[in-house]
Amino acid sequence: MLDKNALYIAWKEINKKAAAGVDEVTAKEYKSNLDQNLSQLLEKPKEKKYKAKLVRRVNIPKSNGKTRRLGDTCNTR
Repeated sequence: MLDKNALYIAWKEINKKAAAGVDEVTAKEYKSNLDQNLSQLLEKPKEKKYKAKLVRRVNIPKSNGKTRRLGDTCNTR
């Protein structure tokens, strides 16, 4: 079951030095109001207001001439 404690644990595990996602929210900005952000994140599915956002796809060139497809995820707003 998803609860706020599980979200805090997940928050500790993410790479906070990574670039902002497609919503342009950095980890530092998200952390500035972390408790409220996590509370809102918990409430959205309960209120059926959560909508998964698209993932920004990026093709990264590899040394062998091929490309590697990456998905850039985001925090929610």
